[in-house]
Amino acid sequence: MINAYAALNFNNEQAFFDSLQRLYAEAQIGQGLDFAAVLAYWRREAPLPAAWRQALAERVHLVAGTGADDKQQRSPSSLFGWVCKGLEPQQVLATGERLVVLLTPLVDVADLVYWLMPTFIYADGKTIWFQQDRRWLAAQFQALQAAADAIAQGTGDWLPVHRWYVGAGVQPQALSALLRSADDYYVQSDTFAGFLHVHTLLLVVREQLQRLEVSNQVWSQLLLRFTPTGARLYDWRGLESELSDALSRQFVVPLLRALLACEAFTQLVSEAQDYKAPLNTLFNDMGLSYVLAEEPERIRTLAKQLAGGSVVGLRVSTDFGSRCPAAALELEQVKHARQSHMEVSLSSPQALQWYRQLFATEFEQNPTYKSVLKQLVNHIPDDELETLIKAHFFDDADAEFPAHFRFRKNRDLLVGFLDAKNTEVRECAAYQLWTLAGVQQPSWHHIYPGPGQLTIDPQGWDVVMAACAKYPDLFAQHSVSCEDLLRGGDRPERWQMLWDATAEEASRTTLIANACRALTYPSLHAQVMPYLANWYEQAPELVEQHLGDGGYSNDKVDALAGCPPSMWPLVIHLAVIKLEAEPAARRGTIRRFQRLKAGDALAANPQLYAALDSKKQTLLLPLLNSAGVVACADSLGKVLASSNKAIREPAVKLIASCSADIIQRSGLLPGAVKARLSVLTGIAQSRDPLMAPLIAEYFADAVHDEQSRGMSLDALEKAGYPLADLDPWFGLTLAGLQDQAHQLALELPEGVWSDEFAALLQPLGEPLGRLLLALMLKAHHLPRKARQILALLSPAQRSEFALVCIDRWISENGSNDHLWLLQPMREYGDERAANALAKAVQEWKKYRTQKSALAIGYLCELPGKYGCYLARQQWENGKLGNSIKASASTALTAQAELRGLSLEEFLEVLAPDFGMGPQGLLLDVGPYSYSVRVHSDLSLVVFDGAGKASKNLPKAKPGEDAEKRVLAENQFKALSKNLKPVLKQQGQRLLRAMQLGHTWPGSTWQRLFLEHPLLNLLAQRVVWSVTDANGQALQRIRPDTSGGVQTLADEAYVLPEDCNVQVTHPLELDAAERTAWAAHFADYEVVSPIEQWSTPVQPASSEELQASKILRANGKLLKRGTLSGLLERWGYLQEKDTDGGSEFTSHYWSLDGDSWQVTVGHSPIQLGYFDADQQIEVADLVVYRKVGEALQSQCLGDLPPALLNTVLVQAQTLAEAGV
Repeated sequence: MINAYAALNFNNEQAFFDSLQRLYAEAQIGQGLDFAAVLAYWRREAPLPAAWRQALAERVHLVAGTGADDKQQRSPSSLFGWVCKGLEPQQVLATGERLVVLLTPLVDVADLVYWLMPTFIYADGKTIWFQQDRRWLAAQFQALQAAADAIAQGTGDWLPVHRWYVGAGVQPQALSALLRSADDYYVQSDTFAGFLHVHTLLLVVREQLQRLEVSNQVWSQLLLRFTPTGARLYDWRGLESELSDALSRQFVVPLLRALLACEAFTQLVSEAQDYKAPLNTLFNDMGLSYVLAEEPERIRTLAKQLAGGSVVGLRVSTDFGSRCPAAALELEQVKHARQSHMEVSLSSPQALQWYRQLFATEFEQNPTYKSVLKQLVNHIPDDELETLIKAHFFDDADAEFPAHFRFRKNRDLLVGFLDAKNTEVRECAAYQLWTLAGVQQPSWHHIYPGPGQLTIDPQGWDVVMAACAKYPDLFAQHSVSCEDLLRGGDRPERWQMLWDATAEEASRTTLIANACRALTYPSLHAQVMPYLANWYEQAPELVEQHLGDGGYSNDKVDALAGCPPSMWPLVIHLAVIKLEAEPAARRGTIRRFQRLKAGDALAANPQLYAALDSKKQTLLLPLLNSAGVVACADSLGKVLASSNKAIREPAVKLIASCSADIIQRSGLLPGAVKARLSVLTGIAQSRDPLMAPLIAEYFADAVHDEQSRGMSLDALEKAGYPLADLDPWFGLTLAGLQDQAHQLALELPEGVWSDEFAALLQPLGEPLGRLLLALMLKAHHLPRKARQILALLSPAQRSEFALVCIDRWISENGSNDHLWLLQPMREYGDERAANALAKAVQEWKKYRTQKSALAIGYLCELPGKYGCYLARQQWENGKLGNSIKASASTALTAQAELRGLSLEEFLEVLAPDFGMGPQGLLLDVGPYSYSVRVHSDLSLVVFDGAGKASKNLPKAKPGEDAEKRVLAENQFKALSKNLKPVLKQQGQRLLRAMQLGHTWPGSTWQRLFLEHPLLNLLAQRVVWSVTDANGQALQRIRPDTSGGVQTLADEAYVLPEDCNVQVTHPLELDAAERTAWAAHFADYEVVSPIEQWSTPVQPASSEELQASKILRANGKLLKRGTLSGLLERWGYLQEKDTDGGSEFTSHYWSLDGDSWQVTVGHSPIQLGYFDADQQIEVADLVVYRKVGEALQSQCLGDLPPALLNTVLVQAQTLAEAGV
């Protein structure tokens, strides 16, 4: 036999056909025939002559045994590289058919399918996977459909196959009908291999029919070569069952009849040993069962001959049972007689009668008994079912009832079963009665519940309510579902009736569990909360047990927001459990319970706090508010007196957050001696100016340590108290401090002092420099004495010291042992320090997540706004893990609170100014200063005292102050390096503001944009709308270079009181005004930084306004490179949670601090592999809004008009980019 793979030359067409002609000659195929006809056929110049077709068909390569599979690729990719080059996708199948016809004598027919259609080719230096290309796959299905239609209609070359089917009594339309139903990419992808095998088989059949005669042996061998070995190749379960069953039972019927007439069938039977045997595949997936059933006795004979492992693998499908009931029953009876597994799925009268006999004779523990019982319960008449239940189960409490009443509609029958002693019978009856009380609507979905999916059937409801009153425990545990309540099929009043009627813990717990889940649905929250509150008052331990011990989830706890004060003890209980159980998540837990008003709960229930052990009281310290400090003062005093070091930090923070009045009312001072240190440290950090007298009163207290005394001195100094008699280091010179260093002689651990520290701290002298580091090592915050030492250095040297410390900490991989190095940054860190920390956040975000979270928190503690600005930038870009984003949110919130602002207000004012004022950035170098201003093209211009301009800071000159020069150079470098990135990021903020329709009060807008030296530059490049309280436009304006605003007519404009200002969206302008503003910008040579004039307007249709999804791009195919480019430009990120899989199916875009999120769904995209030409099918766009902690999809008509336009533009752009 010729090895075609070795003998054929696949390099190009000429080489291939030269080698093919040689092989034909060697094998004496087509002797006397003109090979030129083969070339003409291949090149689509002429049909293949009948003589050639016969010659090739007669030499069909058949080997013994079965062989089809869908795993191994046997065709050379180099062949298809030139075969497919230049072909349209719809031409590939026809070309493959010609290849199969020509290779039939040379290639095993089981392998021909791989020559029919490549799964990939290697061309132009890359591998192309065809099946991932949706357009290519759809074209192949269209070609397969055309061939199947020709078979069904008997046209063209497929007429002999049509007659072949009809002659065997088979309707030839089955393949055509099933292919037409495969109209979805995923179904096509799953079934493609099976359809290709069927097409290849029929193609070989078509060519065999060219022969004058084909023996049964050839037909049977052909069938066996296309019989899969083990795999379910011909599996159409993803398609409509009626159509798939029709194909399975018909597509090889003529071949099956030939097989039954051959010895090959007898051999198959003898070789069948288990369910994987080829015989089982033929029986279950290829229609042999139906052919055998034409004579039912043949089924019985076959089953008796087979080995036990093979018998059990003969399936009785629903279709087979309904079409061939007698044969199916024969098979079931043989399998039972041989003690083999039975499906017990038949419902014919004869089968049911046999099942009745089995039920009467089988043992209850026998699996057959259980299966028979289920089938009888589903199909016998109501009166017979009642007799069966009462005879075998009704009074037998211990009998197992492995069935259900899902198909029973007789309410009277079901109500009668509620009195059964058998628990399972009662439960099944109760559940079915409840099911009959609701009517499913067209919108019903069993996995995704939603409002309006059920309506209540009045008659069924009355029956259920009567049953609930009589059997409350039964219906509480088997009919209550928050999903049914959401769907509209239940009422909370029924839940309350069940609660009142039962005292069983299991029943009440079921009600509590469903009420807690119901609260997570916003539409049910207000409806269900009063019921849960009432139940909590009656049975608090059950609610606490469910939520705290067995049913805790963040969603359920978050849903307690807005609970009445009567439920505050529950909030305290849950806070303790969560804080104790998950130490790593405590920051998030604290924020969660702060939103639930845990502070108010503790203030209202001091006895609950007092009843806790000291560990739990400590955990709750971050949740106490001022009212809680007063209410829980007695217990708090005991906590503060503990020797547990873990108490110190949260205790100090708590005291620092209190006012002087609260501290005095609480009685914590003087309090116990052991508790006083935390209190004194805390009041020293208080921002309340009235705290100074209290600090002074206790300054001499002996419990002070170095840290608390230093902080107290700082507070008194800030309040204007004289310190000469209080601070021994007050007014000391360098020499005096050096003497102190010699006297104290604190030891510094080996490795701390370095050459870098020695050089930087050289002006202090090594002893004093070592003392500085030793003081820092012993403290958590930069000690006052350390600051007094550092005051001897210049501002530039102090900033350099802070930067060196940060770099040292980063080089130590953020080690906790080196956290003391971060103390100076809070006082002296500059833009360089901020950039270093921001870089560390990025470098650590994947593999050192915890350290990255710490770094972003420290970033917010730098002086000024720049560190917070960078933290916000990283927080909002969406590329950080949840723990890092949470750390950023916590740190930014803390900084906002320090300034007396909300987080939203603080974020508004975060744009850094780098020290610039109305006259630019002034750089003092001693005898004179330079002024740095920003040019209209956003470049920097440096002016000296004489007004001479330059692009850079001039070189140092004799007479300049060296220290001031260093500071000036650092300031200039920070501005020149960061100006454009900051303005670009702020431009993105303005673009988002336009896309969301964000507004600012006029006074706030003036402070943020007109008075800010950098943002004013951006504001001048944007048109703004001044609106009244109702959102109506009063005027369109643009800031000018003088600090005022002007109209389109270049007239000065004064903002009215109580007005609002927003970025003008093109939606607001008619064509004339839009054109006029565009001309205005051109006249002033101003370019919008936010695409204000290039943003298109996309009106929404009336249907879209009523929908919650945008479908404009749904079904469109885009190249992956195109899709990724668009989504990345718009700010989308790939979905974060892929469940550890290798692909993702959506991108998301977060806006306004995660308040809004837009998702774009699409077909699966592989992770870690980028093919720019891969075809991706776009699905819908959905807009979500954050409500509490959950994202809820929004109706498009409820969106802000600007946001709606933005997502419509994106959807339209995706649709137009489709290939």
